[in-house]
Amino acid sequence: MITSTAERLARLRQYYTPLRLFQPSRVFSPLVDCNHSRICVRAANGIGKTRHLAWITAKRMIERDGYRVRAVAPTHTHTHKVFGGYLAEFLSGQLAPGFYFVSGKGWNGGRTSEIVTANGSRCQFLSLQDAPEAHSGENRDLIVMDEPPKQAHYIENAARLRESSGQMIIGATMVNLSPGRLRFLRTLVQGVDPAPELKWPEDQSYGVHLHSNGWMQVVARYSAENTPWYTDLDRSTWLDTMATSPWQRGQRVDAAWEGGVSDARKLVGFTESNVSAMRPAGSVKIGIAWDHGEIAGHQICILFAYSEADERMWFIDEDAPEDCTTPQEDAKRAVDMLRRHGIAPTGVDLAIGDVNSAGKAMSGRKINELIQESIRVLTARRAAPFQIRTPRKGRGSRDWGLRCINFAARRGSLHIHPRCVSVLKTMRHWKGGYTNEDGKLAHAADTMRYAITTALGKSETYSRLHLDYQ
Repeated sequence: MITSTAERLARLRQYYTPLRLFQPSRVFSPLVDCNHSRICVRAANGIGKTRHLAWITAKRMIERDGYRVRAVAPTHTHTHKVFGGYLAEFLSGQLAPGFYFVSGKGWNGGRTSEIVTANGSRCQFLSLQDAPEAHSGENRDLIVMDEPPKQAHYIENAARLRESSGQMIIGATMVNLSPGRLRFLRTLVQGVDPAPELKWPEDQSYGVHLHSNGWMQVVARYSAENTPWYTDLDRSTWLDTMATSPWQRGQRVDAAWEGGVSDARKLVGFTESNVSAMRPAGSVKIGIAWDHGEIAGHQICILFAYSEADERMWFIDEDAPEDCTTPQEDAKRAVDMLRRHGIAPTGVDLAIGDVNSAGKAMSGRKINELIQESIRVLTARRAAPFQIRTPRKGRGSRDWGLRCINFAARRGSLHIHPRCVSVLKTMRHWKGGYTNEDGKLAHAADTMRYAITTALGKSETYSRLHLDYQ
């Protein structure tokens, strides 16, 4: 029987679905049919962990009628929009009536936390932002945890697995974990056993180990074999990015439990070639940044220039008083520093100040507001010549800022004037600490990262360094 072209195309689309066309990596391919009850995939960034976990979830739901799944990720956004988005791609044409995915919003436009396929399988979406008790409920055949769980959430989910056939798969890159959470997960998965990769030859990047406590641990380092969809240039760019944050390279590249050298200089991108007395060139904007201190010698204000066009930054001058100061004194010192360089306060394009309302802000007002008001008075204006913004904070913001500084230094687009004595001391000696002698150097590091992430953080180059959003 001859069918129309439209009918043939419809049949091809029905057969060649995203789920059929997907080519899984060697890391995850064996797991789709693996029935081991407890699996931990300790993986580097960039090996497609979330996408592959969604693929396993979709394949199980379609091939096993009435299958019950729960997907858990760190945040609501990650669970519903990222993991959910991948799952929607793989479940194309397989959903029960009434279920649909809206890009950027989630399932049914963000109005449902559980979906159903045509064969009666279900997937519930939860996050670690939900209270542990929210993870109770009916038993599940499969619980997929995308990133390391907290102990309370793990216990609640483990209790929801079907006794004879229930399976849990944890996919994790061990970054930004508290020592307690890291210790819990490592003990849970491998007990007292050493990390299996410690016995690997140097060129091995993938392995599976069965522990005596019943857990299967898959370890996948970043390599060409584990990321066949990337080009050599893609991989080279990623490794170059990782060179800007060596304290996380072990976790993000080698899939290690712990990644950093705490006794090494933190701002490794800096060399003496970044020290320059040259004046900013081209069309630049002027910025000023504060890290407010309540203890003598723990405050700094940095004057900088930046070019959005070529993503370049100059640290021009600094003010780092040895004594405690008031907000009014801080304002005068900042205005004096601007005037030393022939810059009127009205010429400031960007001002950033850390959040601080205690100590120096005796009235209870935030210190940024007090400095801003004092500058208004000093310049005899009806309104302050610029608004002082607060820096962007949140998950991974500190590492992102330090990574930006290292990246800019390494590529030669960060220039520091020799008069910036405190900045240079931090660049040369700071080891990442926030206490004791090392802690005194941290304030300049914080001020620099406020400056670079606020001024250049939205650019394509620097926004991609915010790895905790990946």
